[in-house]
Amino acid sequence: MYENLKISHKAIARYLKIPFSALGVNGLGNRISKAIRKQNHNKKKLKEKYLWSLANEYIKTHDHEQITLRDVVTFLGMSYSNIITNYNELNNKIASKIEETKEKLRQERINKYKADVDFVISDLLQKAGRITVCTVLEYTGVSYHTLYKSMPEVLLYIRKEKDRLNFNKIPKCCTNLFNSHSSHWQKKRVVP
Repeated sequence: MYENLKISHKAIARYLKIPFSALGVNGLGNRISKAIRKQNHNKKKLKEKYLWSLANEYIKTHDHEQITLRDVVTFLGMSYSNIITNYNELNNKIASKIEETKEKLRQERINKYKADVDFVISDLLQKAGRITVCTVLEYTGVSYHTLYKSMPEVLLYIRKEKDRLNFNKIPKCCTNLFNSHSSHWQKKRVVP
């Protein structure tokens, strides 16, 4: 009830029915100034909490699409400079929540693309017997450069799968030859 009342030196002097200049006696003016600062701080914290609840709800409802800080600020009906100067903590919370959302969307895209790559790899193995990174990318319709810039994890996944699957396709005679040569070079020294 009293949180909406505005405390001022003049209002208190009027309420106490004393002259405004008499507030300086006994440090009453300092106590009033301290109460005004505390009230302003509490109002700012309450408003920041309210704005955060609005921003958080907006981000949660739009978590399936990529949103920016500008979108949230526009939704709140405020200017970015106002948020930076008056509500810096709110700005940091919003930015970190947006980054979490972006990372979640990115992981979903990567997992979806990995599932597509698994399907393409199995299809190519049935048709051609062996796979390369280029054939997988050509089959999916994504350029190497685009994948390297946006999702290097998927490119690494394709390479590992290619190496794993193609190594299993090497004839036994070649693997025996490889093993015999490697054991030749890795002889242990006998220490007397």
